Amino acid sequence: MAEVDPQLPLSAVRPVDAVRSAALGRQRMLMTLVGLLGGAALLLAAIGIHGLIASGVAERTRELGIRMALGATVGQTVRAAAVPGILMAVAGLVIGCGVALGVSGLLQNLLWGVKANDPLTFFAVVATLLTVAIVASIVPALRVKRLDPVALLRAE
Repeated sequence: MAEVDPQLPLSAVRPVDAVRSAALGRQRMLMTLVGLLGGAALLLAAIGIHGLIASGVAERTRELGIRMALGATVGQTVRAAAVPGILMAVAGLVIGCGVALGVSGLLQNLLWGVKANDPLTFFAVVATLLTVAIVASIVPALRVKRLDPVALLRAE
């Protein structure tokens, strides 16, 4: 540029990628923060479901042992312990998706290149949350495998 017209006032020549990166820096930082907070919320939900099911298994140890003593298989007993957490997660997902579909129109002006009611996004979120809920429910329910029904019946 200086060879063509040395009178042109050029302060800094930067590539378009650098200009775009500088212009979008704040949005990227905010989206990173939103992603981190979403991950923290997912972790807290998993810990909460795990704690709830673990507490239920601890309270129902005698009942689950009696079921096993009367002929229930370990799989049936694990399902009986894990299903409440999974059902609560499904109910939360149904309510949450309903609210999200209703409120997503308010976010339309903040989105670029994505629809507010993007089905792929909704499916990915539901699948992720349901997977986390299932794992968080099954892990403490698997403690039932270590129960000895005879020892539990003799204890009381």
